[in-house]
Amino acid sequence: MPPPNQLELLQCASALADGVLLLSADDTIQFLSSAFCTLWSLEQRAESWQGRPLLELTQALTGRLAEPASTNYCVLPPDGSSQQVQLQTGRRLELCAQLLPVTPACQLIRVRDVTAEQQQQRLLHDLSMVVEQSPNLILRFDAHGSLLYANERAHQFCLGLGAAECDSLQVQLRHLAASTLAQAQPHESEIGAGRHYFRLVVKPMPELGYANLYLNDITYQFQAERYLKQQQVFYTSILNELPGDIAVIGPDRRYRYVNPAAIRDPTIRAWIVGKTDAEYCIYRNVPMERASFRQALFDEALATRAAVEFEEAIGHGEETAYFLRRLQPVFKADGSLDFMIGYGMNITDRRLAQEKLRVSDQLLREQQAFQQLVLDVIPTAVYVREQGQITFANRAMQELLNQTQQLAELIRREPDGPAALAVAAYSRIDAEVLATGREVHTQDSLTLDSGEVRWFQTVKYPFPRPDGQVQVLGASTDITASKQAHLQLERSEKRYRDLQYYAQALIFTHDLTGYLLTANPACARLMGRTISELAGARLAQVLPPRLAREVSRYLEQVAEHGEFRGVLQLNAGPGRRRFILCHSHMVNTPNEPPYVLGYGQDITDLMLTEQQMRRAKNVAEKAAQARTTFLANMSHEIRTPLNGVLGMAALLARTPLLPEQREQLAIIQASGQHLLGVINDVLDVAKITAGKLELEYTPFCLNESIQQTLAPLERQAAEKGLGFSVELPPVSPWVLGDPFRLNQILLNLTSNALKFTPAGNVRVACRQVEHTTQQLTLHFSVSDTGIGIPADKRDKIFDSFTQANADTTRQFGGTGLGLSISQALVERFGGRLTVDSVLGQGSTFAFCITLPQAAAPNNTDELLLDTEPLLGMQILLVEDNTINRLVAREMVVGWGGHVDEAADGPAAVALFEQRTYDAVLMDIQLPSMSGLEVTVRFRQHPDPVRARTPILALTANAYVSDMQQYLAAGMNDCLAKPFDELELCRKLKALRPPTPAAV
Repeated sequence: MPPPNQLELLQCASALADGVLLLSADDTIQFLSSAFCTLWSLEQRAESWQGRPLLELTQALTGRLAEPASTNYCVLPPDGSSQQVQLQTGRRLELCAQLLPVTPACQLIRVRDVTAEQQQQRLLHDLSMVVEQSPNLILRFDAHGSLLYANERAHQFCLGLGAAECDSLQVQLRHLAASTLAQAQPHESEIGAGRHYFRLVVKPMPELGYANLYLNDITYQFQAERYLKQQQVFYTSILNELPGDIAVIGPDRRYRYVNPAAIRDPTIRAWIVGKTDAEYCIYRNVPMERASFRQALFDEALATRAAVEFEEAIGHGEETAYFLRRLQPVFKADGSLDFMIGYGMNITDRRLAQEKLRVSDQLLREQQAFQQLVLDVIPTAVYVREQGQITFANRAMQELLNQTQQLAELIRREPDGPAALAVAAYSRIDAEVLATGREVHTQDSLTLDSGEVRWFQTVKYPFPRPDGQVQVLGASTDITASKQAHLQLERSEKRYRDLQYYAQALIFTHDLTGYLLTANPACARLMGRTISELAGARLAQVLPPRLAREVSRYLEQVAEHGEFRGVLQLNAGPGRRRFILCHSHMVNTPNEPPYVLGYGQDITDLMLTEQQMRRAKNVAEKAAQARTTFLANMSHEIRTPLNGVLGMAALLARTPLLPEQREQLAIIQASGQHLLGVINDVLDVAKITAGKLELEYTPFCLNESIQQTLAPLERQAAEKGLGFSVELPPVSPWVLGDPFRLNQILLNLTSNALKFTPAGNVRVACRQVEHTTQQLTLHFSVSDTGIGIPADKRDKIFDSFTQANADTTRQFGGTGLGLSISQALVERFGGRLTVDSVLGQGSTFAFCITLPQAAAPNNTDELLLDTEPLLGMQILLVEDNTINRLVAREMVVGWGGHVDEAADGPAAVALFEQRTYDAVLMDIQLPSMSGLEVTVRFRQHPDPVRARTPILALTANAYVSDMQQYLAAGMNDCLAKPFDELELCRKLKALRPPTPAAV
C-alpha cells in the first residue's frame, strides 16, 4: 500500500479532467486515470491496467488512431516533448511526456482534449469570411481618418459611385469615425449615397484606436416608408381639415384617432390615442358620468348594429355647449365589429363640423440597434447553410430559429404541405447559387410558431471554404412592415369610403367653377337624385332656383375667404322644408388643383325644437315673475300691518298695565309672533322652491347663540313639566356662518320635540366631531321621549305642508313646514338631516355641518347700558303707512332721537332739501315714487356730505336678493318688517356719523 502522500497524489490525479499515465523505468504501468481511458475510449477500467506492460497499452491506443497503418511514430511522445493525434471518433488529443525527479525514476504522460480549440480556430476563420462576404458595407477607420479595412461589398459599392460622390462619402464617414472615437460613444443614423440609403452604425474602439462602421442597405424600406408617409399626410390632411368632431373607437373602447376639431390641444389629442373615455375623464377632471353615458350608447349601437344619435351637454367654465353626436358601427366581413365612427356637431352656435374619418394606423418599426461587433449588431438574419443544415447563424437568425421550432414537426406531419414546399424552394435556390456561383435575390414568407406570417428580402451568395467546399451565405431582411403597408393603405382607403357611405351628414366636393366632383348617399337622397347624376353636374343645375341664383356669389366667397358657412333652406318635397347647416372649405394639396370640400347637417328638427323651447321658456319666465311679484306683494301686505300690530304692542308694553292687561298684551305679541313665523315659513318655502334661499356669513359665538335661541323653549318645557337639557362644547368656539338660519333649524326641531312630547324630556346636543385650525365639524341632535313617528311616515314628514298623521294639526297645531325648511337649510349648510324614531318611545333628529373658524371680536355691545343711545340724532322717516310711522317714531323718540315724517317720495325729497339729517328710515313701496327712486335722488344731491347721508331700508320683502338690490341702489343697510325695536336702535346707532373732535 503506498504511503499517504502518494495516495493523496493519485486521488488528485484521478480527479483531473486531463488523462494521466505514470510509467516506471521498466515501462510498467504504475497508474492510469479514468479520464485517460475516457479520452481514448478504452473499454477496460483504469485499475485493470496497473502493473501491465506499456506495450499492451500502446497496441490498444494505436488501434484507435484515425490512420493507424500510416503512423510511423510511437503513440506516446518521448520525454520532454508533446504531440497531437487524431482519433477515429473525430476527437483530437494532445500528449505531453515528462520525467519525474523521483527515485526510482518515473515518467508522467498527460493527455488533454484539444478538439474545441481546433473548432474555435476554424470558427474564427469562418467569421472572417462571413464579414468579408457580408452584403452590408463594413469599414474601419483610425482616429486620423485613415481607412484600415473595407470588405468586398464596400469596395464594389464605391466603384459604382462617381469619384466626387465616393470622396464625399469617405469624408463624411471619416468625420463620423473621428468624432465617435473622441466621444467614446456609439453613433446611429441614416445616410444616403448615390441612389442608395443606409442605416449607419459606428462602434468606437478607443482602446484599439479605431472605429468600425456598418452600413445596412435600407433603400427599399426608405422608399416604401416615404410613400407611406406621403399617403398618410394626404389622408390625415383631409380628416384634419374637416370642421366636424371625428373620432374612431376600436372594439376595445379605446380611441384610435381624434381630429383637431374634436380636440384642439395637440398634446391632449396625441395623449388620448389608446385611451378610454374613463381615462380621459380622470385626466381632464371631468365627471365620470360622461364616460358611463358614452359607454351605454356604444353598447346600444353595437347591440342594434345601427347608428345611434344623441345630444350631449358639456360644460366649459360657466357656459355649457351642446353637441349633436352620432355613433356608427362598421363591421367586418365576419360580422364582428371593426371600429365605431363617432362624429358630432356643435349645435350651440349652429356651427357645423364635417364628419369624415380615416383611421391612421401608426406604423411601428422596431429600430434594431447594432450591438457588439460585426454580425451580432446587424438586424439582418445572416446564416451559412451546407446541404440543408445551418452551420452558422447570427443573433437575429437564432431568434428566428427559436420562433420556428415547430417547423420540422409540421413538415414531418404534412410532407406535401405549404411549409414543406417552402423548405423545398429554399433548397432549390441554394442549389442554384451553388451551381451558377452567382448571388440570388428572393422574397420569402415564413410562418412562425405563433401563426404570424413574416416576409423577408433574402440575398444568397456562394461561400467558398478553405477546404474547397462551397456553402451558401444568406442575409435575410425583414420586410413584413413594407409588405403589410399596402394592405394597410387599402384598409385605410376602405375606411374613408365607409365613412362617406355611412355618414348621415351631407358630404360633397366640387371644383372652383361649381362642378360637383363627389357626393355621398345622404346628399343624393336629400337632392332626390342618384350619385351618378350628381357627379359632374353643375351646382346651379341641381339646386332649387332660389339657391341656384346664389351659386356665383357662393363660389366668389369661397375663392376669396377660403370657406363658406351658413344655414340653407331647401324644399325636399311638398311640405318638406329642411334647414341645412352648411360649411364649405377650400382644400389646397401640393401638385394638385384646389377643390372645395363641403359638409352639411340637417338641423330641421333642431330648429323646430329650439323654437318650441324658446316659447316654453318665455311662458316659464312669465310664470316665475308672476309668482315672485305675488310673493313680494303678499309679504308687503302682511308684514306692513303686522309691523303695526307688533310695534304698537311693544310701545304699549312700556306703559303701566294691569296684570290682566299685560296678559292680554302677551297674547297679542305671541299671536303676532306666531303669525310672523307662519309668514316666514311660507316665504322660506317659496325661496327654496325658487332656488333663492341664501346664507349669510358673519362671525358669531356658537354657544352663546344657541343658548339665547333655546332660552324661551327651556321656559316652555318647564311650563309643560318636561325635562330640558342642552349639551354644548366645553370651549365656546367662534365660527363664520349664518346664525339666524342655524338657530332656525334648532328652533324648528326643538319646538317640534316639545310639541310632540307629552311627558319625559327633550335633549339638545352639539358636539365637535373634527377640529382643525381652519374649520370645525359639528354634530347637532335633538332627542325627545315623545309619541314617535311611524316607519311608513318618516319619508313624508319632510314634505311641505305634511305631517305624520292627518289629526296632528288639530291636536298639536303647526303648518307642516318646519321640517321641510329645516331639511333645506341643513342642505344649504352642506349637511343632511336624518331622523331615528321608535313609535311611542321618541325621536332623534340629527345633522352634521362644517363651519370655518372665526376670531372673536374685541368690541362689546353697550346699547343696553345706554338709556338714550340716539340722543340728538336727526332722523327722516319716509313711510306711507300711518301706523308704521307711529311705531317707528315712538321707538326712535323713546331712545332719544328726533324724527321728521314724510308720507310719500316727493314730501321726503322736499324735507331732505330743507334740512340735514343724520340718517334716513326709507320704506321701499311708496306711492308716486318708490323708495329706490327717492334714494337715487338723495344720492344725486349737489352737497357731497348730504348725498352720503346713511339710509336704512324698511322693507316687507324678505328675499336676500331684494336686500342686495337695495344696497346696490345706494342704501346702507336693510331691516325687514316687522322689525324688533332693539334691532332698529342698533342699526341706527351703527349708521350715526361720528361726532367731530373738539378743537
